[in-house]
Amino acid sequence: MLVSYVIITRLSGSFAVTGNAAVGTPVIPFLFIFFMGYDIALTEPLSSSPTLLRSGPQIFGTAFNDDDSRQVTLPFAISAFGSSGSDIYVSTNGFVTVNSNTGSSSFSNQPLPYDNVASVSIFPYWDDLAISGDGQDRIEYEVSGDSGQRIVTINWCVKTLSQQDQKSNQFTATFYENDEGIALFRYYKTTQGGSSATVGGQNYDANDFVQYEYNQDDSVADRSFVRLDMTGGGSFTTGTF
Repeated sequence: MLVSYVIITRLSGSFAVTGNAAVGTPVIPFLFIFFMGYDIALTEPLSSSPTLLRSGPQIFGTAFNDDDSRQVTLPFAISAFGSSGSDIYVSTNGFVTVNSNTGSSSFSNQPLPYDNVASVSIFPYWDDLAISGDGQDRIEYEVSGDSGQRIVTINWCVKTLSQQDQKSNQFTATFYENDEGIALFRYYKTTQGGSSATVGGQNYDANDFVQYEYNQDDSVADRSFVRLDMTGGGSFTTGTF
């Protein structure tokens, strides 16, 4: 399936590519920002309709739940900036921590990098979210594909806690066994458009992170995606589906 996306990469004298801190003798500051647009074919089609993963196991059911996380052991490791693990903790607040549940129930989103969550954390849509108990919200995951080429998708259907009378937010995070350090976030519906959310990933101990947005109005459109590359210096691509 062809989708359009934009690569945004930033280089400066003090850091390289979206938050990878440089170490060394200070130099004269400089800044380059590159915008490149492409059409690419994704190996996994992007569905245009939000669908609960009925065939996949539930992490959280439909009962009310707030500021909680639960452990899931995946059949393959996911990674960010050189650290990986198959034991993850999925938060009701729209993010995943790897190998540790430190801060995994945190509801107050912060700019990255952030030290009060697990060092390796991935944030599809970190906000103050909850399973409302209305029978519609839940969090589930699904593993597909053959060994060596498996894909895991985590699906959040949750409400912004301060506005539970509104429609649910629905977004997913997909990780790839044969493409370490890559995460694909799909946004089917967000009621706040990113204005109170953090989107990105980090390996805090390695001083590496990539951040797409923090509390930026209209930064997360419905039926858009963000593809994080959490290798090297880190980068992201964006587009619609």
